[in-house]
Amino acid sequence: MNHKRHSLKINPRYGWIAALFFLMGLAMTPYGWVAAWWPGLGFVVDALFSAEWAHVAGHMGIFALLATAVLTLFPRLQKHPALFLTIFAFLALLQEGLQLVTFKHRPIVADDLFDLAVDMVAVTAVYLIVRYSQKKKRRTL
Repeated sequence: MNHKRHSLKINPRYGWIAALFFLMGLAMTPYGWVAAWWPGLGFVVDALFSAEWAHVAGHMGIFALLATAVLTLFPRLQKHPALFLTIFAFLALLQEGLQLVTFKHRPIVADDLFDLAVDMVAVTAVYLIVRYSQKKKRRTL
């Protein structure tokens, strides 16, 4: 009897896409709401993000990481800046909206608009860095 073994081949990119969705979930999580339900996490969130500069750095870091992951997994978006920025504007609005609905319970204020601007500055910076590095890479080849 000669049986062929069939192995399931999964594209490794799917694992990275799953990781991207996990990262998006972390980014969209309203930590103030989670902290209200889980005091241990509340202590950590307060310790890490109570200062305004830390809050800004957190927003920039999360959205820069997301933008880098998206451009790495979907390099064609480098040629479509309007689509790329629209996707991230939606994600930034979604994140702020989730915070407003889950634990802030108030209308949007200037601080929320500032957070949106910080998110988009980080995303735009990543886009420009990636585009510049790709153009420079092509010129040296």
